[in-house]
Amino acid sequence: MTRSRRSLALLLVAVVGATGAACGSDGPLAPSTRRALDEARATWRSRNVRHYEFETEGSCFCPLEVIRAAKVEVRNDTVVKVTYLDGTAPPTNMWAARPTVERLFELAAGAHGEYIARVEATFDRTYGYPTSVALVAKAGIADGDQSWTARAFRVLP
Repeated sequence: MTRSRRSLALLLVAVVGATGAACGSDGPLAPSTRRALDEARATWRSRNVRHYEFETEGSCFCPLEVIRAAKVEVRNDTVVKVTYLDGTAPPTNMWAARPTVERLFELAAGAHGEYIARVEATFDRTYGYPTSVALVAKAGIADGDQSWTARAFRVLP
């Protein structure tokens, strides 16, 4: 892994980790959202999808190359290709910062800590993958919100 790619991967881990410090309860994750997340994750894992593509788009205080709407191809939980919807591609060192389905689950499930007020998430009924994940920061926390959407999911051979 190149230095810049490793740095971006660490940035994503830091963002998830900063919001993911365990606090002994579901914190900002409402019980109904926790149940829906657990059921959706079980559905996703039962499908055993190893190669897929989907469109993702993020909203956060992050580099545009990371959040801009794009088609993302994932194989064995590793991003292997990213193409913006206009057909251009971001630099390959930015690919590791793109969420996979598993990372979207981790983001929703691990969203605890002193900065997050609540977590909102929706899930696909067929495959269980998160179609949206939003971390809503507590009042007074500048640039603390983060959200991702996922759509146009397709299993690949």
